[in-house]
Amino acid sequence: MRSLRKVLVLGGASLGLLVPTALGAGWVWQRAAAAHDLLAHPAPGALHTIDGRRMHIHCVGEGSPTVVLIAGLTGPGSVMGPLQRAISGTTRACTYDRPGLGYSDPIDHPRRAAATAEELVGLLDAAGIVEPAVLVGHSWGGMLARSVAAAHPERVAGIVLIDSSHE
Repeated sequence: MRSLRKVLVLGGASLGLLVPTALGAGWVWQRAAAAHDLLAHPAPGALHTIDGRRMHIHCVGEGSPTVVLIAGLTGPGSVMGPLQRAISGTTRACTYDRPGLGYSDPIDHPRRAAATAEELVGLLDAAGIVEPAVLVGHSWGGMLARSVAAAHPERVAGIVLIDSSHE
């Protein structure tokens, strides 16, 4: 009985050291791999600082109005790439990465749709997109498009909702 207790105590102590060490090593590996990926695959668009964070926007094509594609909750702008390429044959089409996604800087806490919509307006300003734009929102991106339209109707030429979430 005494030796079994000793084995359990030693095993627990070993596990108590092994788990944090493995988690720490995984965190370091992930950070290094992410930094390597950014060097190997630089952002295709431009990075602008909005509220102290760099945000990525990628525009292709020419014409007016500009179409801004807003991906769903966990999707970086690149998920809208096929639609962006199709639209860019007719007018300028832009995708962007919200903070914490894609090429944009990470965030440390979730934010409300209204704050996220204001970040998008700030990014459009920084990118020189000041004319009213057509906002195309997929899923949660539809709520963001509607939030922008409600707060800044002068900035919106139209809205297209693709399988959009709602309040």
